[in-house]
Amino acid sequence: MKNLLRLLVSALLLILLFTFVVDVQQVWYSLRKVQLEYLFAALLVTGLDRVTMTYKWFLLLKPANHVLSLTRAMAIYCTATLVGTVLPVTVGGDVIRGVLTTRSGVRGDHVIASIVVERMLGFLCVMLLGVFSLMILRGAHLLSAKYDVVLLLGMIAFCGGAAIAVASFNTRALQWVKALPGPFRGSKLTRRLERLWTAYHQLGAQRETLGFFSALTLVEQFLPGLTTWLLLKGMGVEVNAVLLFCALLLSVIAARLPVSIDGLGIFEGVLAALLQLASVAPEYSVAAALTGRALQIIVCLPWWFAFTRNSGPLDVRSLSELTPTTAKSRRQ
Repeated sequence: MKNLLRLLVSALLLILLFTFVVDVQQVWYSLRKVQLEYLFAALLVTGLDRVTMTYKWFLLLKPANHVLSLTRAMAIYCTATLVGTVLPVTVGGDVIRGVLTTRSGVRGDHVIASIVVERMLGFLCVMLLGVFSLMILRGAHLLSAKYDVVLLLGMIAFCGGAAIAVASFNTRALQWVKALPGPFRGSKLTRRLERLWTAYHQLGAQRETLGFFSALTLVEQFLPGLTTWLLLKGMGVEVNAVLLFCALLLSVIAARLPVSIDGLGIFEGVLAALLQLASVAPEYSVAAALTGRALQIIVCLPWWFAFTRNSGPLDVRSLSELTPTTAKSRRQ
């Protein structure tokens, strides 16, 4: 039901977008203007973006002492992205990625911990850059003073998230789990929580790894901006690179609101509105956004084929029943 509602919201947003903001024919005409060399360059950057995202997550699996190869991790990451984005399954890409990684021999508690840390640090890095983007747009007088409230909320979200991240690595939390009252102490749920928290703190102790991950995350945020710049350049549109990056990053943050499928309709609408501040016509913005989505699918498809060839077809109908298991439970 939740996915159906999000699908309906995406459809409604796209209808509104193509009714009141842009014309379908204008978007199609803009797409046809893209020069092949720029399109190919954008495809390469999109591929580099996927590799970077996979490698960052691969680093977080290091404390698990796993035997998972980077190419296998890439196949799992792209398969989870493709299935979670394109197909109407009832679980997200992170759940699919967790299950597939566990089935590849990595302990489930370490997999869950890596995904939690990945999302937490990714959120903080994106929010930090989002705050700077709002400050740049305000400083350039492209946004009015009424957006100062949004800027303040962004600062609060970043500071709150950073405080939670620091507190979550406090070793006292594990002691609280162990000190649960009688009915919970020693229960199956408590033992799972202890294993998960232990894996989480093992990862938290890897300060150099987390620092390198955060640095890569900050750098990686520029790759989608480069992709969009190449696509607009290929359409013959000149746009200020700084303003483009700010608009794109704020659009990504808006698209993370869990109200539509993969932010479909939200991302395109916000990007078109913000790039109008840089004198970019909405049809070009929407065309670049939709092409970027298509390039991501094109990049992920070969890895999905490679995964299914080595592991067999992925039963999409059973994905909603998948839950990560530990290596011990698989042996049993």
